[in-house]
Amino acid sequence: MSDPRVRVLLSAVYILCVAASPFRPWVRMAAYTLVLAVAAAVWRVPARTLIVRLVPMAGLVAAALAGMAFGSTPEVAVGLAVRLILMSAAGVVVSLSLPGTLLLSGLRSLGSPATLVTLLLLTSRYLHVIGDEVLRVQRAWRSRAFGRIGLRHALSLGRAVAALTRRSADRSERIAWAMVSRGFSGQIPCRSLPPVRGFDGALGILVAACLVSMALW
Repeated sequence: MSDPRVRVLLSAVYILCVAASPFRPWVRMAAYTLVLAVAAAVWRVPARTLIVRLVPMAGLVAAALAGMAFGSTPEVAVGLAVRLILMSAAGVVVSLSLPGTLLLSGLRSLGSPATLVTLLLLTSRYLHVIGDEVLRVQRAWRSRAFGRIGLRHALSLGRAVAALTRRSADRSERIAWAMVSRGFSGQIPCRSLPPVRGFDGALGILVAACLVSMALW
């Protein structure tokens, strides 16, 4: 299925089914994992890129597992961690399987607010700007913080983070004024998509029905 709207809707159905399904029996979560792996293979999502994108989820998983220290049972903690990984992976798989503009066009066609779509598009387009600022501040801090890490280095690291925040805000303001001077009105138009093909629609309904059946099983 190549239609972005079908992929987005299936991703939403998958996330809802995983969130609503109990952890037991564990075969259910294994089946959800298999479905996600098949989708990533069919949509040609690189496994390495998928793993790298899921690295930030390690904090939430660790927090879920840390709940055992506050009286949560291991089954509940592990079940929550598994759900978080699967739901996040579903969103990452869909975002990696489609070009950014096509994905946002699908979201807009499904009725997503135009402001939200514009915000997502600008974030994806200018995220590298923040990355460049991070590299520059990191390089400057390392050139000045040599030797063993002590209190003085910790204080300088705090000032570096503050400088990064200030420089990022200044850079974003310059980009905003540059866009306004070129006619940006607050919303970026998305290209219209053709009607959903019958094959894509039928296959999407079949997969969604299978996911719901797994959740009710």
